[in-house]
This record gives sequence, structure tokens and C-alpha cells, in this order.
Amino acid sequence: MHLLLRTLPHIFLLSRRRRRIGFWEPSSMAMRVLPTDLDLAMHVNNGMYFSLMDLGRLGHLARSGMWGTMRRKGWSPVAGAETIAYRKSLKLGQRYS
Repeated sequence: MHLLLRTLPHIFLLSRRRRRIGFWEPSSMAMRVLPTDLDLAMHVNNGMYFSLMDLGRLGHLARSGMWGTMRRKGWSPVAGAETIAYRKSLKLGQRYS
């Protein structure tokens, strides 16, 4: 639920101000670790990383103009497979992209 509060302003409002990109171009989002992103060990856990990557995918769809096309056609974005390699922990307040 807390990611919904992050999704609306961070993706759908801010993406309109950012440069339009092509669907196949790479994109990134600058974010900061919030208290709701942390687990009991006080770092971002593996499940939250995948949820945050979902926000990046939505941002990419919004900036490329594909989000509107998908909604008109009744399509939903689905990640078929994901692989991640953890380099280091993210702590409270840390910036990342």
C-alpha cells in the first residue's frame, strides 16, 4: 500500500516533466530509502528491491508513452522473469537510482 503513495507523484506526475524517451531506451529514477522500505534488520530486503523495480518499470512506461497505449488496449505490464545481484545494502535515507 505504501508504494501506491510513492507511485502516483513519483511516476505519473514527475514523468511528465522529464524528457520523453523511446520504448527501447534505458531509464532510471533517483529515489531515497524511506522508513517503509526497511525490514527489521534496518535495510531494504530482497522483496522490496523487486517492488521498487516495479516502480522503475512504470516510470519507464509513462515516460515512453506506452502506459497510455497499454491502458487503452486493456493490457497490463507483467515481468516474465527477473534476476538480481546484490552489491551492498541500502540504508535509511540513502539515495539510489
